Amino acid sequence: MRPFCSAFLLSFLMGGASVSDLSAKPDRSKDKAAPAEAAEGGGAAVADDSAPTEVGAEEESVTHGEVKIGGKSVRYEATAGTITLPAQGNRPSASVFYVAYVKEDKAGAARPLTFCFNGGPGSSSVWLHLGAFGPRRVALSEDGTETPPPPYRLVDNNHSLLDVTDLVFVDPVSTGYSRAEEEDKSGAFHGFREDIDSVAEFVRLYVTREGRWASPKYLAGESYGAIRVAGLAATLQGRYGMYLNGVVAVSGVWDFKTLLAQPSNLWKPAFWRMLYDINRFFSDFSQPDSADALDG
Repeated sequence: MRPFCSAFLLSFLMGGASVSDLSAKPDRSKDKAAPAEAAEGGGAAVADDSAPTEVGAEEESVTHGEVKIGGKSVRYEATAGTITLPAQGNRPSASVFYVAYVKEDKAGAARPLTFCFNGGPGSSSVWLHLGAFGPRRVALSEDGTETPPPPYRLVDNNHSLLDVTDLVFVDPVSTGYSRAEEEDKSGAFHGFREDIDSVAEFVRLYVTREGRWASPKYLAGESYGAIRVAGLAATLQGRYGMYLNGVVAVSGVWDFKTLLAQPSNLWKPAFWRMLYDINRFFSDFSQPDSADALDG
């Protein structure tokens, strides 16, 4: 397993379902109001710093790059773009920004596809993108804890996941470059359920447009992103019939109490379960009364 600082990876298999072969990538030229011209050159896909595009006018910029992962060269196509979520009921439309990396080979729909999210809630996906999973990362000190003095730079990421899966880094609405059409109604995307619903719709639209329904699909969430992907997995399966192959939690938060360093939060009830299991292997460990511990 590749090393990641302070990362806990949790993976589980989920049931599969037969789907029609949608491996041929559809022609999306008619869906874009003003697509950006493709640019040639290596490096990570980065959005320009101009004002956000008007919601509804989808944009896309495509570049090509190459990175060495595990000593092997990986050529890829990088796409920085937006997908518009249509208005529904009291929810306004929104523009969702993403950066996708697709390995340039002939695997097509047989190649795995992973959607990546950071947490917060309120964070864009830049941390997993340029700090962990993407083909390029921010240059750090040797121990990985600090950034060197300016000028800052990007370097090849030898631990990127791009050699084994295509990657889509998603900014939920109101993070990064993603915005609601009506800023005063952005709250329609900010609740636990609202966040999952809008991200699920983005995943469905991306998978459909890129012809990836037949691909093995994964979700990766960091911190609060683990809560997001847990709910997202159920929503994708129940609402759209999209069955996932696995979920990855990076330093995942499952109970908000564990974020507060207080004994009453850290030891009850979830951590008692862990201690009780450890005690089965170490007889000299003080065993709490399991009934009291799990009730506390």
